[in-house]
Amino acid sequence: MTSVCADMAAGIARKLQQDSEWHMELLDEAKEPVFRIRIVAETLE
Repeated sequence: MTSVCADMAAGIARKLQQDSEWHMELLDEAKEPVFRIRIVAETLE
């Protein structure tokens, strides 16, 4: 999952608006998240 996300990260990051978030989750058989990757665009003051 990390390598798939790494391939997608540049395109995703370029499209994020200020103060927004993108995430991808890996779910187990019960559809519960076991791993999450988040990309957050924040305005820092």
